[in-house]
Amino acid sequence: MTILGYAVTDLFLYFIFYSFLGWVMETCYCSICERRLVPRGFLYGPICPIYGAGVLLMILFFTPLKQNLLLFYVVAVVVMSSWEYFVAWLLETTTHVKYWDYSHFRFNLKGRICLWVALVWGVLSYLVIFYIHPPVEELFTRIPPVLKYALGGSLLVVLIVDAVLTIRHLALVSRLVVGVTTLGKELQVQLSLGKAELSDMLEDKSAALRQRYSAEIAQLERYSRRFRSRYSKLSVNRRYTVRHEDILAAAQLAREGTERAVMQVLCHEVLHTCYGCSNHGPRWRGYAQRMNAAYGYQIQRTDNYDALGIQDHRPVRYYVVCQRCGRRIPRMKRSPLVDHPGRYRCACGGVLRVEPVPPI
Repeated sequence: MTILGYAVTDLFLYFIFYSFLGWVMETCYCSICERRLVPRGFLYGPICPIYGAGVLLMILFFTPLKQNLLLFYVVAVVVMSSWEYFVAWLLETTTHVKYWDYSHFRFNLKGRICLWVALVWGVLSYLVIFYIHPPVEELFTRIPPVLKYALGGSLLVVLIVDAVLTIRHLALVSRLVVGVTTLGKELQVQLSLGKAELSDMLEDKSAALRQRYSAEIAQLERYSRRFRSRYSKLSVNRRYTVRHEDILAAAQLAREGTERAVMQVLCHEVLHTCYGCSNHGPRWRGYAQRMNAAYGYQIQRTDNYDALGIQDHRPVRYYVVCQRCGRRIPRMKRSPLVDHPGRYRCACGGVLRVEPVPPI
């Protein structure tokens, strides 16, 4: 039986021989590029069928074009590139594995073929038809027909066994790839659902917090109106003096302080309006402790700027100096310590004296 004048046995032996040469060439190229042994091909045996089938195409269809080198080269580039694209598509479709990728080269088509490889196919076709295949064909003609049949039958059996094992392995790999892809899609769906649920939960929590904040502000406004209506008509029997620095401190607290700090200071002053709480006596302290226990405040006789979370911009008017250790205690206003330093002692036991700071 012949095909275009060639015996089927010879064509099969050519296929095996050139598949082996292609495997050697590609393995050497990839091993040199990666500096390690990289066995190529998708079969277990040392053959690359794409090269064997490609050379058969060259032998059967390119040989009549040997008289016209330009036409020979163009046909070789087109046919071999088409063959490479078809094999790449077939392997990717059936095994879900990409065996070669030219995406990093310019002028590529879906990473399956590219311009420089197509041009190399034309050069290889010329070398095979004009220089490599003639001595190979002459060598094969010297093999006795009986040996050809025996060798061809043995290699065919080995090729079939190798192909069956490879297809079984590729089927398992394909099933695993499909399973991983399906699992990835399911995970993406679950992640999207989780994001949607989390977004809805955060929206609900945000709405609840806004509602609670609005309720707290409304309650504070009600307390403020009740306080103003109750104490706006009261008259005091003593004279109070509000200093300029106190006004600045209150404005700074309203501007820089937190809502909790403002509420704490307001509660401190409101407690002074209670009966018998004009000073920081036992009744006032009792009310302050009850407020602290009920609302978690820290109402004290005095508060400093650090405790309220604001920065102290008041100018220093006095320094209380220890005559033993030299410690200097800044004071922003007059107090019993400033007026009567002799009644107090430093932590080290030293006598205190006051140094006024001259106005700027």
